[in-house]
Amino acid sequence: MVDVFFKGKGQWNAWLDNGTNCTISREYYANGVFRLIERDEIAYKHTKSLEVFKVKALLPTEHPDCEYSKMKKWGRGSINCEMANPFFLLSEVQSMPITLVIAAPYSSNNIETKGAEVETECNPNIASEVAKYPWIPEARKIGERIYKENKKLSVEQIAQKVHSEMTLKKSEEGMTGRGGKILSAETIKRHALTGIKS
Repeated sequence: MVDVFFKGKGQWNAWLDNGTNCTISREYYANGVFRLIERDEIAYKHTKSLEVFKVKALLPTEHPDCEYSKMKKWGRGSINCEMANPFFLLSEVQSMPITLVIAAPYSSNNIETKGAEVETECNPNIASEVAKYPWIPEARKIGERIYKENKKLSVEQIAQKVHSEMTLKKSEEGMTGRGGKILSAETIKRHALTGIKS
């Protein structure tokens, strides 16, 4: 598990039991600790370098400065879905300089002094679909950019445009599904674009 401190803009999303995801917070400037997703942990393990612009999503952690716990405490979340399997999607456009560094270590005793709330809200063992399907945050970012450029588009039209762009970029990491297959517009809409116009 690799904990990182991130200061920058993004929003929380969560996976539902039916395999879709929804937005559970507004876009805001985070200033706390997260956990890297599996593929980024592996990259850091071998390179000892954080390529900030390649990091697309982050996860909750049990660190006492966990951003997810702060988000809930301060009321930044919009409780419009079950907040299971959350992930923080970094905004593609950052209007201010961002920070992404390895977080300061902590002692397990420090967590106990803060009570059980941190342990339950920031459980590092939360299963994340993002780790299994890295194309999803990539598709979401493309979709958000397309929507910001033309807010008159329907979700179906956004999904089709995302599909076209991912097809053009299929040789890049995170642009294809299992086995290198191009995702259909319907799959992109169902798994990556839920709540994109809310």
